[in-house]
Amino acid sequence: MTTGFQNNNAKVIIDDDEVSKLLKKYKKVKQYMKSPLFAVKTMDGTEVICEFID
Repeated sequence: MTTGFQNNNAKVIIDDDEVSKLLKKYKKVKQYMKSPLFAVKTMDGTEVICEFID
């Protein structure tokens, strides 16, 4: 095993502010994906989801 993982334990530090920002973006994307506008753009082939996330 590597030196970073001893006894199958790892220490992870997660910033709560970054997680909340990420969840907010995720919820907006999921809401947009349920919209009729997304369905129409997907059928046209003009939908680019990466532009919406940034």
